[in-house]
Amino acid sequence: MKSAKLLQLFAIIFVFSNPLLAQTAPNLENGWKPYGSYDGTRLDTVNLMNGNLMLHAPVIPDLPQRGALSVTNTLFVSSKDWQVACVANSGSPSGQTCSWQKGGAGVNIQRSPFLGVHRTVVKNGSGTGTVTYSAYGYTVSSADAAAHQLTPVSGTEDPTGEATEFNSLDLTGYHVQMTNPDVNGIFNNVVVTDRRGNLYQGTFAAYSGCSHPVGNMLPRTGGWAAVVDDAPFGDQFCSQGAVATLITDSNGNQMALHGPQNSNPGADTLNRAIPLETGAAVSDYSNCVSRFPIARAFALNYQAPDGTQRQLKECFAEIPIQTSFNQSINGVPVIEAVTGDLSTTHFVPIVTLVLADGTRWVFDYDSYGELISMGLPTGGSITYTWATIGLTNCSINNLTPVSRAVASRTLNDGQGHSSTWNYHWGAFASPILTNSVTDPLGNDTVHVFTAQAVGGGSSSCDLYETTTTEYQGASSANQSRRRVDTTYSSQFLAADTAPVGLALGNIRPTTIQTTMYPSGKVKLVSKQYDSGLGAGLPIFGNVVKELEYDWDQGAPGALLHETDTVYQWQKNSAYLTARMLDLPASTVVIDPAAANNTKSNCPINATGGTASCIAETDYSYDEPAYLNTPTPAVATQHVAQPNGVRGNQTTVSRWLNTTNSFVTSHTNWYVV
Repeated sequence: MKSAKLLQLFAIIFVFSNPLLAQTAPNLENGWKPYGSYDGTRLDTVNLMNGNLMLHAPVIPDLPQRGALSVTNTLFVSSKDWQVACVANSGSPSGQTCSWQKGGAGVNIQRSPFLGVHRTVVKNGSGTGTVTYSAYGYTVSSADAAAHQLTPVSGTEDPTGEATEFNSLDLTGYHVQMTNPDVNGIFNNVVVTDRRGNLYQGTFAAYSGCSHPVGNMLPRTGGWAAVVDDAPFGDQFCSQGAVATLITDSNGNQMALHGPQNSNPGADTLNRAIPLETGAAVSDYSNCVSRFPIARAFALNYQAPDGTQRQLKECFAEIPIQTSFNQSINGVPVIEAVTGDLSTTHFVPIVTLVLADGTRWVFDYDSYGELISMGLPTGGSITYTWATIGLTNCSINNLTPVSRAVASRTLNDGQGHSSTWNYHWGAFASPILTNSVTDPLGNDTVHVFTAQAVGGGSSSCDLYETTTTEYQGASSANQSRRRVDTTYSSQFLAADTAPVGLALGNIRPTTIQTTMYPSGKVKLVSKQYDSGLGAGLPIFGNVVKELEYDWDQGAPGALLHETDTVYQWQKNSAYLTARMLDLPASTVVIDPAAANNTKSNCPINATGGTASCIAETDYSYDEPAYLNTPTPAVATQHVAQPNGVRGNQTTVSRWLNTTNSFVTSHTNWYVV
């Protein structure tokens, strides 16, 4: 029998969608994003912009792997999963019925690596018997349930005009390539390359029989479908997802994963079974703990680091659902979710996870299906309270104007000590949203988010933290301790929505100014980034020049030093093709105030004058002299390197300013 984890994930794969957004609204934003703002621990995180709770607690030890791949299993939840779904009323095209639907499955076991691609296939009839098919709205979903929007690559269009290659526009560096068109011209195989050069391969399921009328609905969360409005107009359409079932690293090491179109158990880089992918239902409910009756239990298998076979037990209970969002669309109330109502699926999450040593995780939920307590295997607990918040004016469409957000978070060590953080969610007043957190000692931190704009325009949904102020005590007492002000740069890029629209991309911080109180001293860090794929296209978020200015009274002082970084893909296009984006080729630190310039090839500094290099480190990769063939050769779960380069660092050279020479070290690699 398949594991309970997979059964949970299959239960939340997809529903159908028809919005017209070019970006994810804040009420639906899950996962992490580059330069987002978060608060929490190694077990849980609260998004300080929208109050999303993310659980990311490790379940079992990771088994060592060959190459760059690894398998991690975590207890996972991402709470922005309530969505308003609308469907046209039968016989009344102008009318619709809207209801609240829950996309998440509560706490589940999420495997990483995980990568999914979502799209919508559309069927259009001409009225004369001609039927055409097209696919739109490609997005990438990562293991944290974040949706990564894509921009099409010009010149790769299929016969329908849809691109077959895409790049992510949010600095994550994903590259998507579609292959293998079917008889209707729809490409069904997908390869995603991440910024480390790892390849993720998957296949879309057959879309025949999709006859769902267009309605204003969204795909569900949980990592399998991106929470992004992406459905085009058409007679019929089908919301689809492909999940990576084969991963290959830059050296050819492979990992086969279990997925929706793959019924075989997976295998890691050493051909061992992927942990927790096999198991069976059990009738033994011992150690299952819940205030609700246990509905079922599963035993999941894994191999411990010592080689022994172990089991976990998942216990599930049905949690009664009753929402009270009290929202209307065009004056018509949105139907609340109630367990037992035909429009509401049953919510049966994990309530207990019994570990191999008999200790356990225990979970409880409220009537919205949100996590309200988590009992830890080592003792103690984390508890949460919730509130309904609105970002109505910060959404391109208002189908989901409110969402649930963490109101408080309490850590209890089980020894009589507890600490509580309280979260205060403000109202969005374009372009500003102000939220605050009160820590256990009563100190406030105020977080100001600003909707980013380009060329004097405004993007209503892209909220990034621009000012953070820490206070001694309550913020109302106005005793500031530290303030951090951040400015961003961004640009509008073509987004693969239907119809193709624009989304704000390449969002990155350019200056970070810190002010300390009561001294009033100020320092500044300024950053410049790579040019990426060219003008009007995604960048990769690599910092190529960083300027750090000294502390001074009321304003930043003199430039202390400049750090210039060149990346290997900027010097050798083979590394760009392989999507190895973060490998440095050289890092140079410049002292703008130094009188002598010992190193002859030191670059011109930011002020335009001659500078002194005070440090330099150069890196080389894949040099044949340091690549060796093992004996015997590796054959298990291994293929030839998928690209012309591997990304193995073979030489590091560090400059000595006393002798104007380099100290060099080398690394030898076994390759096959």
